[in-house]
Amino acid sequence: QSVYYFLTTRYIIFPNPVRSTGPLMVLMKEEPANTYLLLFNSIGQQVLQYRLTQTVESVALPNLQSGIYFVQIKKNGKKEFIGKVMVVR
Repeated sequence: QSVYYFLTTRYIIFPNPVRSTGPLMVLMKEEPANTYLLLFNSIGQQVLQYRLTQTVESVALPNLQSGIYFVQIKKNGKKEFIGKVMVVR
């Protein structure tokens, strides 16, 4: 059994690094409403947009190359979270 604490953030993203064939898990402190996860490559191109609908989400990473990606979570159009994740093959 795992226990996750939301002490300084409303979102937890793991594993990091994540395999390109495996899911990226997103845990949210509150119910998502109009909330999206956005993924950008190292040159700033958006490569994924995923609507978050549950407090625990499993996000597939289709056809992503290995490398560092920048993560944004937006709720009602406002940035609520930014971070980085490494994708490996």
